Amino acid sequence: MDQPKTINILAGVIILIVFLSIATQPFMIKRKEISRCVDAAEKALNYWKSGDSATGQRLWEDPAKFPSIYDLESYKITEKKVQRKGKTSYVRVFAVIDFAPSSLMPSGKLWVFEVRQKDSLIVDFHLADAS
Repeated sequence: MDQPKTINILAGVIILIVFLSIATQPFMIKRKEISRCVDAAEKALNYWKSGDSATGQRLWEDPAKFPSIYDLESYKITEKKVQRKGKTSYVRVFAVIDFAPSSLMPSGKLWVFEVRQKDSLIVDFHLADAS
């Protein structure tokens, strides 16, 4: 194989690699942000499960909306969805949560964390039926 043909093939491969890395970068960034939002919801659930409710308060945008929960027994994250409200994107993290039998919270129900995608702060937590 002569040298100019090899250089052309090599240049084509390099251009293809650069194009693919640029084209997939927004997808990778979005995926990473969604993962951070799910992690924020899971951290809150783990704090509640361990009985360390106060530490989880830093995950909330508005500390006044932070629910103090001390009787979470188990949970399972079932789904995550991205939604836009105006110019802001949110990740809705759905989890089935089991509370202690003595709890006033409805156990075994589907709950929703709404997490702002930009900074991974939880803006709302409510029953899925009420959304």
